[in-house]
Order: sequence, then C-alpha cells, then structure tokens
Amino acid sequence: MLSGKGGVGRSTLTVSLGAVLAERNGVVLADANVAAPHLHLFTGVVQEEVVESLAAKAVVDYDLCDHCMKCLEVCRFSAIIGGEEPIIFNCFCTGCGACSLVCPVDAITVQSVVNGRLNILDTGWCRVVAGDLDIGESGSGRLVGAVRKRARLEAEKRGAGFILIDGPPGTGSPAIASMKGADYVILVTEPTPPALHDLQRIVDVVARYAIPAGIVLNRCGMPEAGTRQMPAGLRARNHDLLAEIPLDPLLPAALAEGRPAAEAFRAAPASRAIRRLARTMENRLL
Repeated sequence: MLSGKGGVGRSTLTVSLGAVLAERNGVVLADANVAAPHLHLFTGVVQEEVVESLAAKAVVDYDLCDHCMKCLEVCRFSAIIGGEEPIIFNCFCTGCGACSLVCPVDAITVQSVVNGRLNILDTGWCRVVAGDLDIGESGSGRLVGAVRKRARLEAEKRGAGFILIDGPPGTGSPAIASMKGADYVILVTEPTPPALHDLQRIVDVVARYAIPAGIVLNRCGMPEAGTRQMPAGLRARNHDLLAEIPLDPLLPAALAEGRPAAEAFRAAPASRAIRRLARTMENRLL
C-alpha cells in the first residue's frame, strides 16, 4: 500500500483489508513506515519478539588520528565536520567507507551499530512485522528491506496467502524499498487536490518498476470541489479504480476502539466497500 500523501487512510485500509483477507487466507502485515510505525495501534497486538537492526557507520579512533582532515574532503554526505579533528554525525553517515579508505593512518573504521529494531507482533488473526527506526537515524530503506524479508519468512512459516505491506508516505527510498518484489501495488488516495497531486507523483515512481497497480479512492463524498478533479486524474494515468470507499463516521469510531473497521462494524458502508476490495484482490492475485 502506497499513497504519496500521508493521512489519506492507507494504514487503516491495510489493517481492515488484512482482517477481511484473513477470514479465508493467512495474512502477514508488514509496517514499512519505519519512521512512524503505527499498525499496532489498530490491531490489539501482543509483542512476540524484538530483533535489533544494524547499520554501518564510520568510527574515528582519536588516538590514531593525525588530524589531516582528508576524510572531510572525501565525504559526499556532509557527515564529517570539524576544524582540528573530524567529528562524524551518525545520522548523516551511510557507512560507505570512503573516509576509511583515504585515512593515511587507518584511524577510521566502518562498524555495525544499532539503528532500530524489528518488532514481531501477534494480533490473534495475523502476524505483524514492524520496523522501528531510532530517532535521527539513517538507513530507513535498509530497515524496510529487513521488514520485507522477515514478513516473507513469517508468511512461509504459516502458509499465508497474502503479505500486506503498509508503505511510508512520500516517494523516497523507503517507499521504493517497500514495493521491491511486490506482485501488486494498491495506491490509496482521497478526492482532494493535494492527494491527487501526490498520487500522480507516486504513480510515476511505480511505473518505473513496471509493477501492476490500482487505485483506491478513500473518503468518497468529500466536498465536490475536490471530487471533480479526481476522475480526470485517474483516466489520465490509465490505472484501474479498484474501489471507492465512502466517507463513513464509523471508521474513526473503530479506530478509537483499536479494531479494524471491517471487523468492528461489518455492516457499515465503508466496511462493505473494503470487503468488495478484498474479493477483487483475491481474484487478481490468487
């Protein structure tokens, strides 16, 4: 699931769609929004396991450093500052190792440090694999890759038919990493000009990777000024409109209970639309 714009209901749709699919197929949910994971807020999960995530970072041994500052000159990521001696900012360092290669006294090494973790959770009806990046850390794309890999392992263990990945907002490396190897991308949007603008951007990104994609129009029934623009945008991009989910006051009520909307209020208009979407995805992918 990708959206371009945040706040359009991507995560709540992921959970509700997963709950419906789990009725007839095993499901694993993967929270790839590693900077702000929150699928667990909607599912009533129990913590099962925590796995530390490691990233490569440059480290200076100041006892060996001769203060030549060649490392500062070669760093392409502005991760090194300093006048008399190099100071490395971990949040900018990508662990490329260029600084260690140019150091004449071998004072810089690239080491593994903890930059986040994988939380393995259980909802009772599915497993959830959530990435959680430490504040200010880099390497979000790498952590998303670890989330995908563990989710695949959990799916194989349980014979799950679906892995639903809740991707991050935006079009950067975490979003790209979240759709790597995907069979299908569901693009979630709402009928507002900002959401349509960001939808167009993420559609361009998905097109570069030739992954089949369809669009879910969430919160239908919003002010007409926004809805008039949406059909033209969809036609221009030539993507299937998978579902139109109505604006439904029972959805925030389900969120307040920490439950998937399609489970908490099965007869709600939005829940019925999500169930139709689930049948559509089963027919396309199974």
